[in-house]
Parts: sequence; C-alpha cells; structure tokens
Amino acid sequence: MARNHYMPVLKRGGLFLCAFLLLGPTYASGASLTMQEIVVTGERVPSQYELTPSSISVITSTTIQNSPTLSDALSHSSDVTVPSYGWMGALSGISIRGADTSQSEIMLDGIRLNNVELSGFDLSTFPLSGISSIEIARGGMSSLYGESAMGGIVNIMPEVFPEKNAVDIKAMAGSFESYHIDATAKIKAGNFGVLISPGYESSKGNYPYVNDNGISHIRQNNDYKGVWILAGLGFSKDNNRAYFITHLYNSDKGVPGALGMPSPQAREYDSHGIYIMKYLHTLDALTVKASLSHVNEDLKYFDNVYVLESNPSRSNDTNNEAGVTLILHHIPYNTLSINVDGLSQQAVSSNIGTYIRNTGSIGLEDIVEPLEWLAIVGDTAYQSISDIGDVATYGLGTALKPLSWMAIKMRVSTAFQAPSLDDLYWPNAAGAMGNPDLKSETKTGYELGLLLSPLTNTTIEINGFYDRYHDLIQWSPSTNNIWMPQNVSGAIIKGIELAVHTRPLHLLSVSGNISALSTLNLSNSPSGSYGKALVYRPDIVANGSIKIGEDNRYVSLGMGYTGQRYITPTNSQSLPGFYNINAMLSYEIKWIRPFITFTQYFSDTFNPVTSYQYISGYPLPGRYVWAGIEFKI
Repeated sequence: MARNHYMPVLKRGGLFLCAFLLLGPTYASGASLTMQEIVVTGERVPSQYELTPSSISVITSTTIQNSPTLSDALSHSSDVTVPSYGWMGALSGISIRGADTSQSEIMLDGIRLNNVELSGFDLSTFPLSGISSIEIARGGMSSLYGESAMGGIVNIMPEVFPEKNAVDIKAMAGSFESYHIDATAKIKAGNFGVLISPGYESSKGNYPYVNDNGISHIRQNNDYKGVWILAGLGFSKDNNRAYFITHLYNSDKGVPGALGMPSPQAREYDSHGIYIMKYLHTLDALTVKASLSHVNEDLKYFDNVYVLESNPSRSNDTNNEAGVTLILHHIPYNTLSINVDGLSQQAVSSNIGTYIRNTGSIGLEDIVEPLEWLAIVGDTAYQSISDIGDVATYGLGTALKPLSWMAIKMRVSTAFQAPSLDDLYWPNAAGAMGNPDLKSETKTGYELGLLLSPLTNTTIEINGFYDRYHDLIQWSPSTNNIWMPQNVSGAIIKGIELAVHTRPLHLLSVSGNISALSTLNLSNSPSGSYGKALVYRPDIVANGSIKIGEDNRYVSLGMGYTGQRYITPTNSQSLPGFYNINAMLSYEIKWIRPFITFTQYFSDTFNPVTSYQYISGYPLPGRYVWAGIEFKI
C-alpha cells in the first residue's frame, strides 16, 4: 500500500479543470513596490492586484533560489503549510487555509499535475532551479480551475523566456551526508528563449530522533537519491504570438514509511514525466490561449519484510488534457473570458485495477470595472465528470480602492471535490480500506481582505475567511481499527491572515506572516468527534525574517512556529507545536569571473536530539546545515 494511506492528511483525490494562470509579482516578492506597480490575476485575465478580489501571493526567483527546499520557499506565503512524511525525498504536499493537501491544485505553468488516484502531487523532489516564480491563490477556486482547487492553487512558473543569456552552477553539501548539484542554462537568441536545468541530490538521512517511548535512535533505511531535468523552449513572433514547450522529468528512490508500519525495509521509487505545449495569440479585441499536456506518474512501493506488502505495489497515472481560452477585450467596462477544457485521467494500479475518469468543462468569467477604483468579478464553471455527474460552481467578488494606499476585497465562492479512486476503491489490505459510498465534498467560502500601503516600501495585508464544508472526506480508524475514508457531514474552517513587508532602508527588509486557524467538526463521524477540531490542522502558523544586504551579498535570519496538531478525530492525542530558526549567509565575489557566490544555511528547532514531527510517526531532523558554492557566468 502507498505510504500516504497511513495518515489522513495527504488524502487522495482528484481531477480538475485546468486553465492558464498568469500572475505577476506581489508584496511577497520582498522587493520595493507600491500598490500601483502590482499586476496579477486571481482570474484568467491579468489585472491590478488591489482590484483583484482573490488573496494571492507570489514568491519570486530570488527567494526561491535562496531557499534550500521548496518547503522553505513556500513559508513566505501566509496560511500555507507543507506537511511532510520525512526529510529529503519524503512525500510532501501543501495545505492552504486548513484544506487537505489533495484539495490544493498543483500546477506547472498553468497545467495541473494532481492525478486521479493519488490526488496531492508530491512536491518533495520538485526542482527549484530554473523556476521564475511560485504563485499561490488562497481560497476556493473551483469555479476557475476545477474541483482540486477547493483550498487554493499553487502555480510553479519556469523561466522559459529569460531576459539575458546566463549559466548558473550550484553545488551544496549538508548534514547527514547530503549533497546537491544543479546547473541552469538560459539562452536568449532573437525571438527564441531556451531553458535547460538538470540536477542531482542525495542523502543518507541518518539523523537522530526520539521515539514515543523517549528512546533515542538513528533513522534507518532513510537514504535517498533524486535526479531531474527541466527544459523549456519559447518562440515569439510579431509581439502578439508566442509558442511554448515545457518538459520536466524527475525520478527519486528511497525513504521508508512510518517508524512502526510498515517495516524499516520499505522502499519507494517515483518518477514523473510532464510535457506541455502552449500557444498564445493576441488580437485587437481578442486573445486566444490554447494548451496540450501529458502528465505521467509512476510509483513502485515494496517491503520484503511486512507480509501484506511482500509483493510490490505499483501504480501508473496519466493525465491528458486540451484546453482553449478566449478573452474578449473592448467590451465597455467589461473583460469576458470563455474557457473550454477536456481532461482524460487514467489510473493503472496493482491495488485498485484500471480506471478512467473523463471530464469536460466550460467556464465563464466576467470582470466589470465601471469606475477606476471599483472592480466586480463573477465566474462560473460547469463540469461533467464521467463517474460523478454534472457539477456547477461559482464565484463572485468585488474589490474597491477608496484611497490610493488602501484596497478592500470581498469574495464568496462554492467549490467541490470528487472522491479519489483510492478513497473509493482501496482494497482491504495493510490496515486500510476504501469506501465506495463516499460523496463528493462541497464547500461555500466567504472572505474579506484589506490591503494597505501606508508608507513607501511597506505593505500590510489582512484577510479573514470562513469556509463551511459538507461531506468532507477524512481518513480515520473505524471501530475494527481499519483506516477508512468517511464523510464528515459538516465542518467549519475559519481563520485570519496577516502579512507585513517593509523595507525601511535600502539594505534592510523585514517580512512576516501569521495565520490563526480554527476548525470544528459538526458531525459525530467518527463517534466522539462532534465539536472537536479536525486532524492535522495547526492552530497557529507564523513566519518572520530579517534580511540585511543586497540580493547577492546578504545575511538573513528567520524564525517560524507551527502550532499544535490533533492526530485523532476525538482530539485525544496531539502533536505539540514547534519552533525553528534558520540563518543564511550569501556573499558574491564580483571581481572574479565567473562570479562566485558562497552560501551557508543553518536550521535549528532548539532540540536537535528530540527532532520533531509534523505527522505522527515521521520524524524530521532537529538541526541541519548546508554549505554551498555557486558559479554565475
């Protein structure tokens, strides 16, 4: 059985309606900005951020390249957590506003990566080299991007059209015999843009931890190796037509499951192959965007000791998708977009057999701007899913800018998610079993936001949200102690987000975000859970950082806190909150060519022997260090 069945936090689910997402840098970039400079979209059409009802963050290339892992990079966005089943190479996903990781749509250049069997895409080995930005839209986005966007979307953007020719080679070594090397070549030749970025990393992962009985151990069978290559080709013509081809291949092997189940001899091998073709044509009154994509994921899991997994478990999942978006301009006070999409998803699994899920969808979005300081956005999507039926979702929002330094945002939306194939059909094996009687999850969400820029180079964003779930799917042990997915007939997730960025001096920037989350189970499924908090939702998540220096010569200090997580539906057991600090030093020698940058990264949870766990049974190292050198040509 695949490892994420041991805990409910990475519940499987999945299919979606995919469309293009075109975003620009927001306050999360860490750069100097004013409200007028920010152009993003929480829709299919670019618009000024302060007049976009959705709550959006963008993590820029500088932040990404200065982060040792994707988890560290994502910590710069408020109300985002990265549940992980271990250290390097271990399965990890992203949770937005308390939604399950399978309810977050993971995209590469606007193309959905979640598959129909496993739903939540594994981010552990996603390369950071060659990435220009990571765009995060929080809140229900099913009316724009389909049913897997129930909690929000994460769009990872490769740098297909570089600004100039460049070669970057980076090598790092870290704790527990860990190594990382990648190279990125960016070529700009006339109307062509080329990106090539291969990489390799490995680790023994033999860090200390303390088990539930307080006995210190060394993590065994935790070694990992991963390779990848990200490549892109872009061509533009006449400034109004563009063609894009993107390919990502990554493969990793290693890392076991939980400490006690299955045995330490468990191994897993994963690989992904992603192919994307896109076309963009802009006319006077019309923009046409089209895409074709193929996504394949192959997973093999085996354990020669644990009896129920003595035969290798294997699954192969494929997404084939085609979509067209038309954006109509020059309608008085209106911009109208129409999206038509077809998606075929296939899962071939040694556990559940072969299944195909086909989805056809059409989406409409209308942006009305009757005044310069007011925008009203409405969107709706109709989806026909072969094994689920027909579903319609909507979103309605408004944004107004009464003052030059203030914007107010409001949005209401509906969202849904179909049960994944594993949710429905997982066989009764290895202590878990699917539930063919599951219903689709639905959600109605309300959000209110305030964006302030009271001082030059200072932004403050405050968001409040209230999400009412129906038939939420949650894995939990049944009366015979077998883990099964069950519909929670009602649940509430609500919270407040605060993000601040300021740059009071040219060489000093300060950023921070804090999210307070409250969850409530309104059903008694499973027994004794009524009125209790939902599992694995931290009550507080906070991150802050101070950076002194320029992008190529700086020192930064960061601190984060993740609050208590209940691990049983009755709240009888919980994992304590944990702090961590990290420091990074980067120094570039410009008088030597090629330019050389030395980096040092340090992370500590104040207790390196005890370690810590985001998910019960999967310890993470309490302290680790990375040191590296980078050559830029």
